[in-house]
Amino acid sequence: MDAPVWFLIARVDVTGSSTGYFRALLIDQFIRHFFDWWLVGTESNAGWGEDMWDLSNQFVAEGFTGGLLTFIWFITMISRCFGRLGDKLKTLDGDRRQEWSQWLLGVALFGHNHGLLRSQLLGPDVECMASLLAIIVASTACATASPAPEPVQEPVQALQGG
Repeated sequence: MDAPVWFLIARVDVTGSSTGYFRALLIDQFIRHFFDWWLVGTESNAGWGEDMWDLSNQFVAEGFTGGLLTFIWFITMISRCFGRLGDKLKTLDGDRRQEWSQWLLGVALFGHNHGLLRSQLLGPDVECMASLLAIIVASTACATASPAPEPVQEPVQALQGG
């Protein structure tokens, strides 16, 4: 295969009506036109090719609308959630119920990420993704929290005033 790795999306076609080639081409044009969007995004990508105005990929949409920092923040946010779930799973030695719960959150996040490659978050989808990320952060907070500092013990003489 001579094409870049993101063109593997174009090869997946279950029903014969896949738009995988268009999605791969959108990612390719997004990368090729890096200097059009990197600073603060861009207002138009219609010049990138036929039907490139359709942002059917959330990762591309983040860079397109907000620039490189927004794009990096979005990827970092998702990867940190996966990392937090992994850290939490390492601390759950044998608690099958908690392990199952954390694993299911990881599956849900993976499913959302798969969806982000094929569509842009709109309306209720944004709320679902934000809720999932908040649930992951809340459920993994104990595993990533640093231990509480030891209380400072005052000498008894200082408390008695002398």
